[in-house]
Amino acid sequence: MPAKKEPPAGKAGGGVTARNRADHFASNSTTPQTGRASNAERAAAAEADIRQRLGGLELAEHSGEYKAAFQFCRIAQGALKRQRLKAKDPEPLEEIAREFAEENSLDADLFFENVAVRWGGIKVPEGFDVVAEAARRAREENRRELAGKWITPSFKADAEITLAVCEALGALGDADGRFFLSCRSLAEVLGCDAYRAARILKDLCARGHLKLDGKATTRRAQRYRLPCDRDTENTETQRHREYREYREHRAPPRGRC
Repeated sequence: MPAKKEPPAGKAGGGVTARNRADHFASNSTTPQTGRASNAERAAAAEADIRQRLGGLELAEHSGEYKAAFQFCRIAQGALKRQRLKAKDPEPLEEIAREFAEENSLDADLFFENVAVRWGGIKVPEGFDVVAEAARRAREENRRELAGKWITPSFKADAEITLAVCEALGALGDADGRFFLSCRSLAEVLGCDAYRAARILKDLCARGHLKLDGKATTRRAQRYRLPCDRDTENTETQRHREYREYREHRAPPRGRC
């Protein structure tokens, strides 16, 4: 009897069959699972979610394999995260990736190569708002209390939430911890207007908790970074302290006018 032919290398699926595909996903849940059946069900749900979201995705004209791969990775990782799953590489999703490429007249091989390259660089999966999640955690958990005098207790509380948001964004930023944050997105999670959000950010900068990095433009939000040498006990910088003393009609420090 002739031996069964193996599927050619590079064929859609990448050697990952439906039977063992679930084993390529790791669970994000700390709750013990019942085994392969439970994992397989969540993997199937994630794949169905990916296909549905990809079906409604409209690629920009001439977006190319590279930009399309970025969108694919964000959607796929978002679907996996919603099912408390994660994958160290996109191999179990190769079949879906190739189908998507062919449906959008993209080179399937080149597209999947770009998906593999970009997979590990996705920091914010689709459907997950880092700003809102960090603000929610800061409200529900014990956040770091800021010292110093503040306008009102409410203003101080919102400043603490804002700093927690900035620390979360800084952890996802570049090697220097730089990140973008707009007053509008911050105002949405604080439940205030953009002007108040801007005052909070300005105050945090004046006190030394944040540093401006460049200037905002009409197309780009303001970029910030967390200073490496910030003092968490005395939150007032020298400049801020002098300004406060000036406002309180005290004599300025010696040597400064």
